[in-house]
Amino acid sequence: TVSLGCLVVLIFVIMDSSAKRKVDENAEEEGARNRRRVQEEEESAGKSSGKLRLRIKLDTSEAERSSIGFEFDNVTIEVDADDTVNDLSDTIEELFLRCSVEHDQEKPLNLCIVTIDSQWHRDKNLIILHDKCIGEVFVDMAEIIVLAEVQPADTIEMSEEVSDDQKIPVTIITGFLGSGKTTLLKHILTEQHGRRIAVLENEFGEMSIDDHLVRQKLTSAEQIVVADNGCLCCTVRGDLVKMIDKVLARNETVDDDHKIEAIMIETTGMADPSPVLQTFYASQRVLDNCKVDGVLTVVDARNILQHLMVDVKAVGAAVNESVQQIAFADRIILNKMDLVNSKQVREVLSAIRGINKVAKILRSTNSVVNVNSIVNIGAFDLKKVGDDLDPEFREAASDTPAPEHDHEHGDDHDHEHGASAKNDSSCSGHDKHAPGDCTENCKQHRHDQRVSSVGVSVKGEVVGEELDEWWSKLMETKSKSIYRSKGILAIRGSPCRMVFQAVHELLRFESVEPWKEGEEKVNKMVFIGTDLDETALRSSFAALVQPA
Repeated sequence: TVSLGCLVVLIFVIMDSSAKRKVDENAEEEGARNRRRVQEEEESAGKSSGKLRLRIKLDTSEAERSSIGFEFDNVTIEVDADDTVNDLSDTIEELFLRCSVEHDQEKPLNLCIVTIDSQWHRDKNLIILHDKCIGEVFVDMAEIIVLAEVQPADTIEMSEEVSDDQKIPVTIITGFLGSGKTTLLKHILTEQHGRRIAVLENEFGEMSIDDHLVRQKLTSAEQIVVADNGCLCCTVRGDLVKMIDKVLARNETVDDDHKIEAIMIETTGMADPSPVLQTFYASQRVLDNCKVDGVLTVVDARNILQHLMVDVKAVGAAVNESVQQIAFADRIILNKMDLVNSKQVREVLSAIRGINKVAKILRSTNSVVNVNSIVNIGAFDLKKVGDDLDPEFREAASDTPAPEHDHEHGDDHDHEHGASAKNDSSCSGHDKHAPGDCTENCKQHRHDQRVSSVGVSVKGEVVGEELDEWWSKLMETKSKSIYRSKGILAIRGSPCRMVFQAVHELLRFESVEPWKEGEEKVNKMVFIGTDLDETALRSSFAALVQPA
């Protein structure tokens, strides 16, 4: 009887426990249904309105943030949920420029967005696909984190009276194997972008752009082939000048609607573009009809760090080719952004800025970019040198006066030769760390430290003849190691700023706008190269400078 009673109690306990589990399961299912219903109602509301409100949080350096003369954090914008994240980037960049202009900043600023995500995405190391709809990535009133750089806006208008504006801009394209350079060229030759561009391809490229594109039309090397969108394609085996001459000759035989507007030269296997640049000084016809527009480097965002960290001594190379390509660049296309998260992007951005602080960076997936952003950019336009220098000196601690001199200086000179200025601050290498902050992970992500950029700045004026002599001596010993240099100089006896730009020893200089009355004259220079001796650059130039 006792056993039977225990059994009955046990049965009731089991039934009661089962009933409770059933109630819990029913409650959980009901909760899930309610959550789905609320989610569906919210999604339906979003779709019916087609709008999302997003709060902006800028992710920039402190120096860049301090250069912004207006409040942009926590700004709320309303966007179409069906627009892409790329469209969102464009909207934010346009709004930022408009705010910059409206707040009467001395120099309008651009916000150059690298990627957009949220803290939730960052916590989970998720990759943001910029071609996705905004509504698939963010919810209404989400705080979006905008990883971006602040740079001077391109404000110089091209004058019809300037002869250079009638010349065909020539862009030199570099990029490590697999970066997406060939894909970019195919994009230029196939998309209906409205520009007529001649693409001159190095025969030894990683993969012929003629393959499946103009294969049936191409009958022999060095023959100009017209693509369906009006662009030209040609494989160069011999003299580059000869091929440019063919493009120029063709322009003379067609109407304006079919003339080539720009030339792009692909230089696979050539990290140093100076031999191509020398073409423009070797041919008067090319010099009269073409102008160097800039050096464009395509970077694989997923794999660039491992390329930058290659030990050149171990592989028997003189210099890391990927580092050199970035050092020479005026524009960098950060490609394969669909394969990296924001943490990886930040590491890549830091590595690039450790080598080249002034090149503008464009993001892309499958090498798709707005062609207008890489054509006729005027990177070699001396009028824009000042804007190019600003990012280099934004983080300079302060300008210090030039040292006093005991000796007498020579007579003043009016002629114009370009060179440089002294260092009050260094802008070389990676981001600075506090003592003990540099972790093992940080050390593993250091690029070839031999290549860096150095900024030199000093108040005062320089004498033209002494400047010429200084530059000549510098080039005699350092022309191979100094890849790029540019600067603004105050020449004693000249009322105008002197600007210069050089690739190795190839130098261009020009007088631009006059110094304003009462304006403090500051010489600024940037050098990008290998094994730069910052102390020597600083001290040697400082010896030239006199108080204004």
